[in-house]
Amino acid sequence: MARRTKEEAEETRENVLYAALDVFAEKGYSRTTFVDIAKRIGMTKGAVYWHFKDKQSLLAALIQEIHDREHAVIAEKTGEATTLDGLKAYLVTRVRIVTEDEFYRKFAFFMLMQMEWSVDVIAAVRDKLMSVRTEPFEDFDQILTEVRRRGELREDLDIKIVKHMLKGMWLGLLNVHFQGIPATDPVHTAKVAFEALIESLKA
Repeated sequence: MARRTKEEAEETRENVLYAALDVFAEKGYSRTTFVDIAKRIGMTKGAVYWHFKDKQSLLAALIQEIHDREHAVIAEKTGEATTLDGLKAYLVTRVRIVTEDEFYRKFAFFMLMQMEWSVDVIAAVRDKLMSVRTEPFEDFDQILTEVRRRGELREDLDIKIVKHMLKGMWLGLLNVHFQGIPATDPVHTAKVAFEALIESLKA
């Protein structure tokens, strides 16, 4: 019975997270309340508070949940990125996932277009996520260092700058896509853009 209760609690927690994502994507972070989230899944506000003491804790849990799920999907589709071409495949796959899969698309849209970051929220979420891996690009330093050791990366390039270039292009492509500006396919655009950038980085 205890096992079943634990499973039910986990299922309820997951339902709260996904309901929160729905409402966040529709209303934005600051305008969403626990009452809104509870109503979305037919629960009481107290049930939401039982799992998350405040909205910042809920946001941190949502970020971690999506990160873990997305990381697993990308690993399955691309394998381990150990080369510059592997990084290109990883980045293009991430663009494909967040523009073609409705679940990840909703999260990316919320984070890029509907999330109103403040100093307090950034600090609170960072503190709650300090002990876990949440930065999708954090492994790039190690990968790029190994790529350089093998003589595949230009010696005149700073690895941290290269990392931010790759991250900046990825974020820029998604921002433009979610703003509805381009008439081009985002995945094809990503392939062309990252092909050009990666080629310019090779020794």
